Amino acid sequence: MGANKQKNLPEIYVQSSVFRENDVYSPSMDSQQLILDFYPDNITNLIQSLSNITSAFYGNMLTQVGLKYGTDKIDEISKNTIYALGRATARRHLAQHDIEQNAQGITKIIIAAVFTANPEYQFEILEFTPDKIAMIVRGIDRYHKIAVAMGIDKHITWPVVDTFIRAINDEMGLNYTVHLNVKKLDEYSQCFYDVVIQQE
Repeated sequence: MGANKQKNLPEIYVQSSVFRENDVYSPSMDSQQLILDFYPDNITNLIQSLSNITSAFYGNMLTQVGLKYGTDKIDEISKNTIYALGRATARRHLAQHDIEQNAQGITKIIIAAVFTANPEYQFEILEFTPDKIAMIVRGIDRYHKIAVAMGIDKHITWPVVDTFIRAINDEMGLNYTVHLNVKKLDEYSQCFYDVVIQQE
């Protein structure tokens, strides 16, 4: 696609063109109009779309588990999946960054996960020391939201972020205790979690 055609395209498309530079359209297609119609028009919509896909995959996978193996297996698979995701997230960030092997390091990986994959969460750090952190996580719990939409929420232990944090701790080879107090998790998946990570 020539540079003269890109002038009317969404800025987010131009910025992410490295992912699209090898796409080849049929000469009979109006490629510019297709992009204008279907490509996210800003970074907020792009991030939200990716988050929705992630949660939809989680919800659909667990729904199929329930149909094939019974609803009593849903929570086990949910925990195993979130745990594996937490360890993989920790491995990736540990390989890319010099992260402290303590509660502060665990917290940095949690924040990185919010930045890159959980945009619906907001956090507030209340205490931040090597031996103890206290934080608030609030917003929309996307995993709970899709589970409610698919009618499987009653088969899952909430919140799944608890398992995710424990997985980060384990991947780092640490022995911190995770205390997560659910202050709010309503039918609209609005959540308010108190999180304390500390050495006992």
